[in-house]
Amino acid sequence: MVSRLHHKSSSGAPGSENGMNVVGPGDRLAGHAMVVLLGIVVAAAALVFWQLYMQTSDLYNEPERIYGWGALGRDLPAFALLLVPIAIGMSLSARAIQLGSRRGRLAAGLNTVVLFGVGFLVLDAAVHELVRSAPDWVAWPLLVVAAAIAGVAFVVASRSAGGNRRAEPTPRGPRPAWRHRRSLALALAGLVASLAWLAIAQSTLTASTAGFVRANLPGTVVINVNTPGTYFVYAEKSAAAAPEGLAVEVVSDGGASLAVSNFAGGPAYLRDLRGARPVASFSAPVPGIYRVSASVSPLYPRGTFAVGPSVAGWMTPSIWGADLVLLAAVGLAAWVDARDGRKDSRYAAAGTVT
Repeated sequence: MVSRLHHKSSSGAPGSENGMNVVGPGDRLAGHAMVVLLGIVVAAAALVFWQLYMQTSDLYNEPERIYGWGALGRDLPAFALLLVPIAIGMSLSARAIQLGSRRGRLAAGLNTVVLFGVGFLVLDAAVHELVRSAPDWVAWPLLVVAAAIAGVAFVVASRSAGGNRRAEPTPRGPRPAWRHRRSLALALAGLVASLAWLAIAQSTLTASTAGFVRANLPGTVVINVNTPGTYFVYAEKSAAAAPEGLAVEVVSDGGASLAVSNFAGGPAYLRDLRGARPVASFSAPVPGIYRVSASVSPLYPRGTFAVGPSVAGWMTPSIWGADLVLLAAVGLAAWVDARDGRKDSRYAAAGTVT
């Protein structure tokens, strides 16, 4: 059996010593840069569960699924999560190139190809969330945009590596070759914060709607109104997919029938991982007891309905806040990385980096 090892030369590239090859740190980093791409599988699985929880998955029926800017805002952090393994892989590839490893450019190229594929899939998913029936030709400009993003990322990684090829630790500053770790940590912190914010907001919404009065279809609920105002009837579970909505009747405690308005609202919240949407509304003019009866034809098995206040726009502040946190963190990370890059260049020009 022939033992194949690689010797680390002064530049970190493979060499030979006494007839044996020793693996250098550059080659090891290049290997890590390719292995870390397996994290995309984990991120993709997380995206599937995230979209189910955020009610944006295409596994939902059309009336249950959230579309538009609201859907894109909910999914933006999960889309960004897909790019984390690639960003780490690019950083490791740049370090490997700095150490003179030929495998570093191979790893950078592989990360670039994966970035192209993931970038196209993310862009395509985003477009179809904004436009339900996007034309097929949209895929071609998306391919061009994804290729441009991947190409820019490869050039930036290569130039970063080339500019600091001879960088070593110095008393005057951090190790330039590892400066990307700080910016990656900042971006990752913002990503985790935005995911946590949206997950907590969605959980809070689900918990608040759990307090609505509800019944199986067909059925009747009694709601005790303390605050006069407009109340909504929500079709839940399988009934949310009913194209004609619910037939609703509302009777006050005195026996008077109240006017009921049909309401063609979009999906509002989740109930046992099924969508719920408002289908009718009525005005309760005074405090008191109101009986709300609902039925749907044909009968939808396991369908329920609920009565409660409006939750329209409930998630909007959290969506904006979480996305702004993510974008601010990414912007700060880019600024820190650029600042450290300029600092490294000044050190090198002054002769402090050898």
